[in-house]
Amino acid sequence: MAFDTSYYKTQKFACGKKGCSGTLIPVQIRENKKDGEVKVFGKCPECKKVFQFSLSLNKSEVDKWQPVLEEQTFKCTECGQSTLKTEKVLGNPRSDYKIKVECVECKKEDDRAVDGGVYFLVENKLPSAERTIITCPTCNTKVTDESAKKCPNCGRDLFCGKCGSLLSAKASFCMKCGSSAEKGDFTKKPIQISKDVVGTCPNCGANLTPKAKFCNECGQELFCNKCGNPLPVQAVFCNLCGDPVRIGKKPGPTSTRIGGTLRK
Repeated sequence: MAFDTSYYKTQKFACGKKGCSGTLIPVQIRENKKDGEVKVFGKCPECKKVFQFSLSLNKSEVDKWQPVLEEQTFKCTECGQSTLKTEKVLGNPRSDYKIKVECVECKKEDDRAVDGGVYFLVENKLPSAERTIITCPTCNTKVTDESAKKCPNCGRDLFCGKCGSLLSAKASFCMKCGSSAEKGDFTKKPIQISKDVVGTCPNCGANLTPKAKFCNECGQELFCNKCGNPLPVQAVFCNLCGDPVRIGKKPGPTSTRIGGTLRK
């Protein structure tokens, strides 16, 4: 049976503690050649428990779960945010790798252990060693996405669109190439990201807090109101009990997504 990405988000990476709605962050990734699978030890950022689960190395399934593994591995086990930077990588293909990381948000230092034979699964997603959190000068939102060129809240240019240089707080033009810079919408209020935010609504992108069963912005049902099962993205019926899913209001054209990832 082939499982889609939503299965791995809601089941394989779900915290095993009863009543906890956390999503596991892989801290050890071990290759099991004999059984043709990867064994993952994941830590829950909410209850701090560690659980083990296996992922098939069948190529068709790897294509489905690898993006989720990459996404989850480089989240902070303390605050749950995608705000890590790489401090050091130790190891070689014949043994294993120890990836030393630090969260630029809560300053927690941590390790990720990956067997050399499966290091390729996360190698291309290693966070930058120069990773920083940029505070938007226009709306004061903390921008945690290291690939963001603009503030996702107000639209201000953070980096020059022509040469890629970091723009100063009061810049109307890039000091390196002279290109004009968009200053954004000054009427936007800052969006605060904290450890109380565990993800974003898959329907409207609003921040979600621990144990939220419905999005408080659009009303999207996140956990089955009948049996409590975590609902896959775009589910119309609960895949466990068949109860209809309450679909949230569609976001308007100006909606934005800030921080975190899809909530399971």
